[in-house]
Amino acid sequence: YSALFKAGIVLLGLSLLSLSQIGPFLYEKDLAAHKAKFTLETSFNQALDAIDCAQTGALQTDCLLAQHEMTLFNTASGLLVQVITASLGIGQALLGLAAFGFLCKPLVNCSASSQTQNTKP
Repeated sequence: YSALFKAGIVLLGLSLLSLSQIGPFLYEKDLAAHKAKFTLETSFNQALDAIDCAQTGALQTDCLLAQHEMTLFNTASGLLVQVITASLGIGQALLGLAAFGFLCKPLVNCSASSQTQNTKP
């Protein structure tokens, strides 16, 4: 059970560390992507998904870049959430199994010692 405990603590620690390290980076990317999105939406009075970038003329590059940034950010943030959620879940499960093993160890030892006493003549 001690190995399960150590693995659980490592996974929980890595999850929290990744949140603290990647969070500010993703916030900057989110800010840039939404700034480009809102700039185009204000210019065309339409949602970014509804804008046909081929029809935007001189702003076509900005339109395509804004759509790409939003898609990339949504995908990256979704992946981060999935990985951190899985890591936290597995870490909690390992800690639960370690606690279960720790609590059951005296019962198993007591049961094993009583069986050896019963088999002695």
